[in-house]
Amino acid sequence: MEKVLIIAAAFATGLAVHAQTLVLSDSFDSGLAFATNDLNYNLAGRQAGTSAPLDWHIFNTNLATLSASGELHLVDVGVPRTDPFSPQIGNESFSIKVKGRHLYVDTADWTMLSVQSATNDNWSLSPININLWNNGNIQFFSGSYTGTGTSNITGYAISSNAVATAIGGPYNVGELHTFEIRTAAQSATSGTYDFYVDDAAVAVGLSYAFGDANLQFAWVPNATSLAETKWDDLEVYTIPTPPPPPVGVEDDLILFRG
Repeated sequence: MEKVLIIAAAFATGLAVHAQTLVLSDSFDSGLAFATNDLNYNLAGRQAGTSAPLDWHIFNTNLATLSASGELHLVDVGVPRTDPFSPQIGNESFSIKVKGRHLYVDTADWTMLSVQSATNDNWSLSPININLWNNGNIQFFSGSYTGTGTSNITGYAISSNAVATAIGGPYNVGELHTFEIRTAAQSATSGTYDFYVDDAAVAVGLSYAFGDANLQFAWVPNATSLAETKWDDLEVYTIPTPPPPPVGVEDDLILFRG
């Protein structure tokens, strides 16, 4: 009697395995030979292949441009935000990955990567905030939004030397690095997040809880200094989470053939 290994138990249970969904991919390449303040120029071309193109919104269009070289150039206090991406993510874990570098390093300043509730976009109340300082230090903020105008947010920082150790090489903020927020969702509004620099984890297991599931991504430059940065290749995607096998099912199913 011949026995043939045919399939893993996860596929035999009838439970769906969630596939990765590319929610947003933005190259910031306007296709123009000059810079433009229209952050939604050539949006369909820049975001081709994504599940739903998302508009950008900014309260001062003079503080952000799409450069001729195909990057998002931010200065001073311009705060570009996406449309909410929650409808495409639902209850799933997600990743936000982007490449960036500092252009201004004369005095200390930072630019924040922020996941916010679209119905309450005050960054100081957000439980997922990462301050990227132009001296190489990184601050992390996590916790919970507890109601209108209130939050329970805590923070801590790591040094540029700690970042360099994690990535296995020098961490020069003037050079392009890849930054990633990676969540492990427990619901549409809560879970934990890790932060990666050049695919190396520099902070893990930071808790977050939003007041609602209407989430969006934003950059928040420091309002008291002359923060200046460039960004490229933004990606937002879901992280697949296969279901556990049911109790009593073996890891592998065997088909006996005689």
